[in-house]
Amino acid sequence: MPKLLWTVCCERAIVDQETNILSLMGVIEAIRLPAPRTVFGGHMYVVSLWEKEPHDREGTEDFTYRVRLIKPSGEYMGEHSVQVSIEAKRLRTIVAITGVPFEGPGRYHWVVETLVNDVWQRQSELPLDVELQEPAGA
Repeated sequence: MPKLLWTVCCERAIVDQETNILSLMGVIEAIRLPAPRTVFGGHMYVVSLWEKEPHDREGTEDFTYRVRLIKPSGEYMGEHSVQVSIEAKRLRTIVAITGVPFEGPGRYHWVVETLVNDVWQRQSELPLDVELQEPAGA
């Protein structure tokens, strides 16, 4: 099973076609909304870097992972599951997120899990603080 090295939430993830260099722009740790709304975030990306274990570096390895969002209440809301093949030493995965339902201010969490023997195992948890901006003059 590949090891998750890191996960980042950002506004844009660009891979240069010539050099294969990944640029992450607008890293999102917190969002301040001017007023309550039904969705927030617009377009976001959850980007992860995976690496094969040294003893598994030969050949192709298939695995399934998912990105889930946990509301401040602790309930799950939405997920995106992907089956991928890793051929090289490392693999980047990029999950596009378009608008997140606003369930009120608080700490949301992006959770990355892998499927191992039919059981989901948590690999990473990334906090996302969502706040409402104070009205002017308050």
